[in-house]
Amino acid sequence: MPKKLLSAILSLAAVILFYTQAYANVSSATVLLAPTTVNTAGAYTIDFNTGPAGGLSAGVDTINITFPANTTVPASIAAGLGYVTVNGTDIAVAATGAGQTLTITTPVGVGNNSPVTVVIAAAGGVINPSVPTGSANLDVNTSIAPTNVTSGNYTITASATAVTGLTASPAPTTVNTNSTYTITFTTGAAGALYAGSSVINLTFPSNTTVPGSIAAGPNVTVNGTNIGVAATGSGQTLTITSPVN
Repeated sequence: MPKKLLSAILSLAAVILFYTQAYANVSSATVLLAPTTVNTAGAYTIDFNTGPAGGLSAGVDTINITFPANTTVPASIAAGLGYVTVNGTDIAVAATGAGQTLTITTPVGVGNNSPVTVVIAAAGGVINPSVPTGSANLDVNTSIAPTNVTSGNYTITASATAVTGLTASPAPTTVNTNSTYTITFTTGAAGALYAGSSVINLTFPSNTTVPGSIAAGPNVTVNGTNIGVAATGSGQTLTITSPVN
C-alpha cells in the first residue's frame, strides 16, 4: 500500500476515534448534598447525562465518581441495602472505592443521551471534606466515556461543633520566659482533623509573645508527630497544620 494512502487512512481512523470518544462524553453533571457539614456522612445525589454515543449496559458498564480532596471514600459500599442507587435501582454489585474515586457498576441500562441519577445514601459512608468551601466539585466519567467531566460547585459548610476538655500546661511558668506548652483537647462530634489540611488555631492571652513562624519539625508536635508545615503566628494566634488524622 502506498505510504501516502496508509497515512491518510491512519489519520482518518484517528479522527473517527477522537470524534466517537468525544461524542460519548457525559455532560451536565450536578451535585446535591445533605447535610453539607464538614466531616459528616453526606447523602449525595449526582445527576448527569450520557452522551449521544454513551449508553450504559446493566451489569457491565461502570460509573466513576471522583470526589474532592479530603472527602473520605469507603473501600466498599454493599449492594442490596439501598445505599447506592442508579436511576432508582439498587446496585447489584458492591461499589468500590480507591483513593478519591468510587466505582459503581450500573444495575440498569441507560440509553444514549439519557439522564442518570446516582444517589449515595449517608449510610454509604462517604464523609464530607474537612475544609469548608463554596466551590467543591467532583468528576464523573463512565467506562464508555472515560473522560472526566467536572460537576457544578456545591457547598461544604463549617461545623457548629466545639472542642471540649481544653487544658494548657506551660513549663516553666516564669514570666518573660520561653515555655513548653502542652495543650490537650477533644475534637467535637464533627470535628475530625485530616493530615496536611486541617488546622488547629491556638490563641494565647495578651502579652504572650507568639512567634511569626515555627519551623516544621520537632518544636511542635500533634499527638506525638512532628509538624510537616511551619506553624504561623499572627497576633496572639498560632496556626498549626495537623500532621496526623
